[in-house]
Amino acid sequence: LFETVRTLIRAHGLAPVHVFVSGARPPDELHRPQDFETALLEKLLKLPGYSLFAPIHQQPDEVFSTAMLEFNVVATEDLLANSELRRLIMPVIRAEFEMSSKYRFVPEEPWDVAITCLTGTRDLYVSAANARGWSRFTKRRFQLLLVDTEHFLVVDEDELVLRVLNRELAHPL
Repeated sequence: LFETVRTLIRAHGLAPVHVFVSGARPPDELHRPQDFETALLEKLLKLPGYSLFAPIHQQPDEVFSTAMLEFNVVATEDLLANSELRRLIMPVIRAEFEMSSKYRFVPEEPWDVAITCLTGTRDLYVSAANARGWSRFTKRRFQLLLVDTEHFLVVDEDELVLRVLNRELAHPL
């Protein structure tokens, strides 16, 4: 999302009316180890198939699955239990982890675009402090909405997300 908006602004001179973020750390915090990574590593080190020298997206299925479950997304259990769905979706999820591991943030001036960040109060990956960090990327209005849910807020609280989107897009600042 961040790089898409950045490219729209830089390369095309087009800024979105509003940026909405959920379940994501700010791009300048992606590679800073935090409590989530420490707890995950402690758990993975106990698994027989885990290799300390391979990135998470290259770990065996059983190790990678354990890492996925740490995000506390209910749909993950269903995905892992369904062999056909697992076969189709696992490569996509691995690719997302690989892309994230290779990303390198390059600083630039904040955007002239409002940002709304929605974060679950029980999200183990994105803390409230992480979510507040998105405020560094705008010169306009920033709002943080903390919701009593876990990591995958856009699924768990889809009606709330739709209300926020509709409200903000109906009256852009």
